[in-house]
Amino acid sequence: MFSTYGKHHGWFSFETTMRRTAARTVSCTGLVKMWHVERMIDNVGALNAVVRHAVELEGDYHDIAPTLAALSACGDSALVPRLHEELDRFLNEENFYGRDLIASILAGIDGIAALGTLLRASSRDLGDDQDSLSAEIVDLLRTDQETARLTVLELATSDVPELRRTALWAWGFVAQAQDFELLAAAAADPQIRSTAIGSIPDPADDDRAFHVLVLALRDPHEQVRVSAVSRLGYTGRPDAAAPLAVDRKGGADDRMA
Repeated sequence: MFSTYGKHHGWFSFETTMRRTAARTVSCTGLVKMWHVERMIDNVGALNAVVRHAVELEGDYHDIAPTLAALSACGDSALVPRLHEELDRFLNEENFYGRDLIASILAGIDGIAALGTLLRASSRDLGDDQDSLSAEIVDLLRTDQETARLTVLELATSDVPELRRTALWAWGFVAQAQDFELLAAAAADPQIRSTAIGSIPDPADDDRAFHVLVLALRDPHEQVRVSAVSRLGYTGRPDAAAPLAVDRKGGADDRMA
């Protein structure tokens, strides 16, 4: 039998030592579990306070801001399903203040994985300027551009026009030259085509992008042509002068007719 010399109790068996070590481990594990449960309860309580604030408008934003910051940084993924539920609730109730509060927490906890959810929320028009929500989305787009780009490309081909428009707006932050095929997918809606034209990256240096803008000058809808003219004018390329001149002449002929 192995033995260990105790500081106060002399020699005792290795088995006794292991039992005591195991007991201490179980005790520590129990404390850790209790700490996690207490933290979870605290986070749920904090989220309840945020929801109550958004519904009842208790106090002002500065009162709830520390709680929002703590929840955004807590990393508690167990809150994500509840956050999705509350976000849907505020969207259905057209409560854009509650939408923005929940979106900020969700973005903080779930990171780039929340991008699709926030874009879908942004596609719902609640009558506000969406400044706060747009800022959260842009932060996510810049966090991981390649992952964000894949998410945006998927949503940009949605059957829902509002969602496609929102995705094409986001695409402007992460677009690459090989993404121009999106224009074909968006061709049925002139508003979406106009947004896509405005989002095309780097037409000053990318010949493919430049050519897409030139082709857009022939679009049957004025809104799309105006977007193309604006982008071409800002390229500063000498070869933009000829197609712009043709466009101006065509516009004058149309007015005379």
